[in-house]
Amino acid sequence: MITFHKMHGIGNDFVITENLYKQNLLNAAMIKKWSNRNTGIGFDQLLDIEALSTDQYKITIFNADGTQALQCGNGLRCVASLLLKHEDHPIELQVANHRYVAIKEGDLYEISMGKPSNLFEHSNYFEPSPLVVLGKAIDVYLISLGNPHCMVLTDQLIGINFENHASIISTHPQFASGINVSFVMKADDDHFIVRTYERGAGETMACASAASAVSSALFKNKNLKKATILFKGGLLYTRIDNQGTVYQKGPAEKVFTGQFNL
Repeated sequence: MITFHKMHGIGNDFVITENLYKQNLLNAAMIKKWSNRNTGIGFDQLLDIEALSTDQYKITIFNADGTQALQCGNGLRCVASLLLKHEDHPIELQVANHRYVAIKEGDLYEISMGKPSNLFEHSNYFEPSPLVVLGKAIDVYLISLGNPHCMVLTDQLIGINFENHASIISTHPQFASGINVSFVMKADDDHFIVRTYERGAGETMACASAASAVSSALFKNKNLKKATILFKGGLLYTRIDNQGTVYQKGPAEKVFTGQFNL
């Protein structure tokens, strides 16, 4: 029997396991079966933890469709909540070739998300680039923050066919491996409302890597140092330090612990 933890970060939900990837006990068919919300456990992503030392951990992430993900900010907060015991004891989480520092702050958890960079050589992440969608050119921001993000600024998030439009952008031929898509509406100078479509998962209640990517462009474009991002599932808080590293902070909640038979 394998023990798992069902958790969520403002509605973005996960299953967290330990040492399954190292033992070659994970495959796409299993993950798709477990992620089904009617016949399985149900989740947006699965994160598997492998301890490297007392304060370093390797995290392998899978989307609900069984594909491997490069990053999951809400999931990393949930992992941190399982591993962190003291507020003054940061830990390092390694995902693919990236390293993230996690620390507990009261009831919240903050993750360093790295420095934003250009997704393509010919475009700056903080400047709009044209993208032709359904025969119409729209302005998008293309950001890399460990995984690829596309941000669309809009003046409305209700009344649009978000899932359909975001899916078209996510699978656009310009993005060979797909892309995460966020529609962003300004509430005031440092508060923004966001809906995010994650490649391999569809629209989620929240996405911390999207919050970080969106904030990266806003920080540079609007000369901000911090922002509050509102998703369907709740609030995330982002900031940027003097070295250009972006941080996201928010809650992590355990739903239940269970077991399944491989």
